Amino acid sequence: MELNDNLQDNILYLAELLICRKITISAAESCTGGLIAKMITDIPGSSRYFKGSAVTYCNEAKENILSVKHSALLTYTAVSEEVAKEMAIGSRNIYHSDLAVSTTGYAGPGNGERGESPGLVYIGISGWQGVYVFKENFVGSRDNIRKQAVHKSIQHLIDYILLK
Repeated sequence: MELNDNLQDNILYLAELLICRKITISAAESCTGGLIAKMITDIPGSSRYFKGSAVTYCNEAKENILSVKHSALLTYTAVSEEVAKEMAIGSRNIYHSDLAVSTTGYAGPGNGERGESPGLVYIGISGWQGVYVFKENFVGSRDNIRKQAVHKSIQHLIDYILLK
């Protein structure tokens, strides 16, 4: 099995990689609101590799649960590269996972704090190769943006594991 355009197939591929390589993962979700965790745990046996997800929708939750710095939220806003990075690191720390993914963005319908358009999403990956953050710009409805963010998050996790 390999990476393709179908989300469900990619989640199955991710599961295979995690099991074969004995890797655990966790998540820190804001704009996806737990959708990454839902999609991963829809796969039977996901408890072998999935440690959990913190849905930290408000800034206080990002600070209190994931240890995102208050100064980062004030300086950069919740939807930023810096906060996505801290969210991924925080998830990895609280769940003691090998790998963590984070999402923070504007799903819409309104614009962001600084006038950013809906669809701006930052995806963070924290693991043994360091932390990477990807800036994405999705289009469509709120639901569509969230689904695209999940799909891209799964793709980034796979790429990270395969060292691309």
